[in-house]
Amino acid sequence: MACGNPESFVAGESVEWRINPINGRIKGGFPMACKDCSFRAKYDNNPKSILGRIWRWHAGWCPGWKGYMKSLPEDERVALAEKYDFRKYK
Repeated sequence: MACGNPESFVAGESVEWRINPINGRIKGGFPMACKDCSFRAKYDNNPKSILGRIWRWHAGWCPGWKGYMKSLPEDERVALAEKYDFRKYK
């Protein structure tokens, strides 16, 4: 699964849950979903793959990725920003 993967939820972290009235699915923040994102793994394996490029495009505006990056210690955040060439997180 991509963003919002319930298996990647870390117990004890604050999460706000909401039900989407249109499709009945749970909406909420899964704070560690970005760490174990399968699309991110696709990008790591082959940045030119279609799924890898979709992840890179998505991560550029995703509020979950922004929150994940802000939650990291500065050294880890800078390392990821350099790895993925995200200038705004350096």
